[in-house]
Amino acid sequence: MKISQFINELTALLELTEPLTVETDLKELSEFDSLSIMSLVAYIHKTFGKQFNARQLNNITTVQSLMELIGSESFDA
Repeated sequence: MKISQFINELTALLELTEPLTVETDLKELSEFDSLSIMSLVAYIHKTFGKQFNARQLNNITTVQSLMELIGSESFDA
């Protein structure tokens, strides 16, 4: 998946009005709450076939760290 597509889909998933960047600190977003983390778990499983729990996703900080958790092999420039 292209990084830009992932960022667009993540922006939509979190229902943000401002676009995300790889440097965006997800912990600073009020929209990044327990409900969105659960939605993210489902999205990652459906899109990438990878299973993470809420605790693992709660430990990420930036969009970049989320991409690293998913695996860099899943993304194209």
